[in-house]
Amino acid sequence: MIVDEVDAFPYSIDETLQYAVQQSRKLESSMIYLTATPKKQWQKECRLEKRDYVTIPARYHRHPLPVPQFLWSGNWEKKLTKGRLSTPIKKWVESRLASGKQALIFAPKISAMDKILTILQQLHPLIESVHAEDPERKEKVMKFRNKEFPILLTTTILERGVTVPNIDVAVIGSEDRIFTESALVQIAGRAGRSAEYPTGDVTFFHYGKTEAMLSARSQIVMMNQEGIKKGLIDA
Repeated sequence: MIVDEVDAFPYSIDETLQYAVQQSRKLESSMIYLTATPKKQWQKECRLEKRDYVTIPARYHRHPLPVPQFLWSGNWEKKLTKGRLSTPIKKWVESRLASGKQALIFAPKISAMDKILTILQQLHPLIESVHAEDPERKEKVMKFRNKEFPILLTTTILERGVTVPNIDVAVIGSEDRIFTESALVQIAGRAGRSAEYPTGDVTFFHYGKTEAMLSARSQIVMMNQEGIKKGLIDA
């Protein structure tokens, strides 16, 4: 039995799904879990050699994973209430629009995302947003893939499972509790997925660094170091 994205919702919290997987196994069988972001307990068990595991620390195109940079953006929520965007965030967006580089921007909550969208559409009317309750979410993601939108604002709904060849990625309010270590690793992983475009800028805008932010970056750096050590990355 192979379970992919084992840490993802809803499998990670739904005991009935986990039970169904166990019941689907043959009496003599192997259980293989696939994840880019194993939970802390599993990481500890692997370090202590209490759990069998295999690490694949590099992508197929042999380029390192993009390492997030942290950029302080001040009290960005307070500025939003006044209809303004934090200067570092605005400059980041303007730079992408000027260069024609598509970008995926994550926000911690829909209410904040709606305010950000209103401001960004003044810079470019085709900037769009998407969230779990959006009835047009599939169409919007497809249009973004087809380069009909220069920038797509999103919640964590697009933290995994979405591949767009040549994008930069930003997180606004990365200090928010919604952005766990695993979420931030997955978000950073949206950049540099294509062999034609194996690099990408990943920026975590914050109003104070969190343990999750530091751990996410540390995990990515560690994977790159292991990939180089094993000869899987052309450094």
